[in-house]
Amino acid sequence: MKKPRRNHASGTPQAADFRLRAETLASEHALRLPDNLAAPSPEESRRALHELSVHQIELEMQNEELRRTQAELTASQKRYFALYDLAPMAYCTVSESGSILEANHSATTLLGLSRSRLVMRPLSRFILGEDQDLYHLHCQAPIVPGVPNTCELRMVKADGTVFWAHLTTTVAPDSLGTPASLVVIGDITVRRKIEETQLFLLQCGYTARDEDFFQSLAQYLGERLGMEYVCIDQLTATGLEARTVAIYHDGSFDANVSYALQDTPCGRVVGQTICCFPRDVCGLFPKDKVLRDLQAESYVGTTLWSFDGKPIGLIALIGRQPLTNSGLAESILKLVGMRAAGELERRQAEDELGRIQLRLEDTVEERTRELSNSNRSLLAEIENRLRSERDLAQSEAKFRMIADFTYDWEYWKAPEGKLLYISPSCERITGRGAAEFMADPDLLHRIIHPDDLPHYLRHHLGRELLPGSPSDAIQFRVVRPDGTIRWCSHVCQAVVDARGNYLGRRGSNRDITNSIRLEQELARQRDELTQLARVTMLGEMSGALSHELNQPLTAILSNAQAALHLLAKDPPDLVELREILSDIVAEAGQAGGIIRQVYLLMKDGSTPQQTFEVNKVVLEVLNLVRTDLARHDVTVATELGLGLGAVWGDRVLFQQVLLNLVMNACDAMADNGVQERRLTVRTCRIDAAGVADAAGLRIEVSDTGNGLPAGGAAQAFKRFFTTKPHGLGLGLSVCQTIITAHGGTLGAENNPSCGATFHCTLPVGRDSNQ
Repeated sequence: MKKPRRNHASGTPQAADFRLRAETLASEHALRLPDNLAAPSPEESRRALHELSVHQIELEMQNEELRRTQAELTASQKRYFALYDLAPMAYCTVSESGSILEANHSATTLLGLSRSRLVMRPLSRFILGEDQDLYHLHCQAPIVPGVPNTCELRMVKADGTVFWAHLTTTVAPDSLGTPASLVVIGDITVRRKIEETQLFLLQCGYTARDEDFFQSLAQYLGERLGMEYVCIDQLTATGLEARTVAIYHDGSFDANVSYALQDTPCGRVVGQTICCFPRDVCGLFPKDKVLRDLQAESYVGTTLWSFDGKPIGLIALIGRQPLTNSGLAESILKLVGMRAAGELERRQAEDELGRIQLRLEDTVEERTRELSNSNRSLLAEIENRLRSERDLAQSEAKFRMIADFTYDWEYWKAPEGKLLYISPSCERITGRGAAEFMADPDLLHRIIHPDDLPHYLRHHLGRELLPGSPSDAIQFRVVRPDGTIRWCSHVCQAVVDARGNYLGRRGSNRDITNSIRLEQELARQRDELTQLARVTMLGEMSGALSHELNQPLTAILSNAQAALHLLAKDPPDLVELREILSDIVAEAGQAGGIIRQVYLLMKDGSTPQQTFEVNKVVLEVLNLVRTDLARHDVTVATELGLGLGAVWGDRVLFQQVLLNLVMNACDAMADNGVQERRLTVRTCRIDAAGVADAAGLRIEVSDTGNGLPAGGAAQAFKRFFTTKPHGLGLGLSVCQTIITAHGGTLGAENNPSCGATFHCTLPVGRDSNQ
């Protein structure tokens, strides 16, 4: 019997494997066949069935292998799409004739044309005409397998925008084996602009010594960044006015002027590294006449700093169009700002030397008439001039030192934990040199205070940082070799290369020991001022408190004497005696409550945080000062809202605030007639519709006195300001500090008719510890 013909691929190793496996399965299947088959003979039938089974199984396995190969091909195509079409770099596949065969999404975005319009267009169509020769040389360069050809030239987008590009060309066959070029296009416009700026700064002021540096810089910035108005200013000693040293306006230079910085974007720049308003700058600064006259739309500026960190000038650029590339403008301003600040300091020093020289010449001319004194005066002036020159040299040296060295302790750690770099400032902070850290990477963990090390490790372990995004700052202590402690503020961020590969983590540590100590000292002084204001207030209330205590004590004494009298009777009147003893207990409780309240107010230090009802505290305070109110003939009215909710905070400190406001109101009405002394205390709930966490309480204390002094609430809340003959001027300042610490606000305003109203707001149901 003729055997079935095998598949054409059965000669391959993979087909032979299919054949062997199929024969094995067919043999197992043959064991189950019956032995009594009809003609042809049973042996031939079994052999034929065995061959058919083997062939069938072989075909099924080959089909399964083909399906698996198809699935892998589909997955490979998807991965190619993700790598090529969705890549952040612009990729183009170019034929031997120079036409674009394929382009990814980044290429279409960069060149400004859809994929269908890009395909089959020559890539040379997008090369600037002046750089066509460079592109031709790039295309004709000899091809070395595995080594890409690169060049930098200018390209033109579909809308006519010219940009600098870095081309990387690699030759590889396409899917059909036809040679094709893979071209990677990178936009390097920002880099070239910065390089051009660096070259300008290198040449400006040296190659052409007769030109003014600041005018050249103003013209360069205006032309390179497309801004119609550029001014470079020198700040006055007060910092409220500026004097221009160069103005470049619509292609020409204007005369220098002086102007006030208030209500201008230049006033907003002073003290900041960069200040940028990409659009609608006139709307943001409506009082600036220069902006209105220019019909300005955009603004960007930077502060010029002296060598000792003080603002001495600024650079401002104004445009009539929105600023489309604020990043480029800010980068260039940061680059030129350091050189401009140095030139400005140099000019100031030269002006000072010129003034000194003029004074010297005047002195010499005047003293020549007196020969006995002329030499002495001349030597003194020469010494002053030499000292000024030395100061100028020291100023330039300090400026270079600040520019070349960082003050913070910086380090770069590789992914495996090895230190790649550490700045010399580490020795100033930790007492250990950079070489020690490089030799022992674990030294950093050993010098961190044991109580802070777990917090530091949690900050780093298991956290992935995005490139360019710094982490939240943490604080920790380091122990120096001599045992002293230094506080550090730490931030870190990921380090990646141009291809996005993770290269480790960069950390920055700033020594904040002095700031921590200053904060602790300020907190101690605030507590002392609060206690002093509390004691002063209670001293003013001492007469009323003694009267409040005398009343229950006198009642206790009278009731005790009556009880002794009743006990002397035979038999004693137990019913009346029990009533007298109950009165004694009640009066003693009242006296004890007053003493406890005074003790809490006198107690140094804070009381536990808790929730309390504002209305109850208001009634407690009014009850505590009722004798003082009666002694001053003050009529009290309360308007207490219902369902206000509880407030979280220090109940005693809030009592102190209310006591101070009530006592100040009594003092303010001391000169009024008896019928005109009215005190009103109101409480109500305030809710801002649609604003989360905006619910709160408002407490008002109104009087009919003389009102707030000249200057309003701002003057009244100043520390050590008082209108009382013997006041310290601390009460309202301390009250404002207490309310602010509770997350609220404290303010004041004059009433329409007479007197003033002090009002404070507090959040409802908010735990300040959370």
